[in-house]
Amino acid sequence: MKTCCPHCDREIDTRNIRMEFGRNNAPKCPKCGGLVRPYRPYKRVVSVSSLVLGVLTMEFFGVKSVIWFALGVVMLWLPFALGLNILFQCAEPFKLEAVGSPRSQSDPVTRQPK
Repeated sequence: MKTCCPHCDREIDTRNIRMEFGRNNAPKCPKCGGLVRPYRPYKRVVSVSSLVLGVLTMEFFGVKSVIWFALGVVMLWLPFALGLNILFQCAEPFKLEAVGSPRSQSDPVTRQPK
């Protein structure tokens, strides 16, 4: 899959982005070496939605014990979150944002390579 680097605006293949462990723990652009990360604007929506789905599932099965209810919601939260992440990734194209720059806070890269 190809996308654009938010630092150098060059087209890069996502398979070439390497994760380097160190001080910043962020992947680097193979062309310019700028720190990048996947842009996920929906991560709060996924977290809250998966929690709500877990609560509704436990209500549907009629769990009355508070301990089992809480344990069930926590155990269901991860599979629901993973499933919703997959759905959102299929619906939205892959984008990168710069790490540690003011641009990453307000204006993620929305360009896609031609």
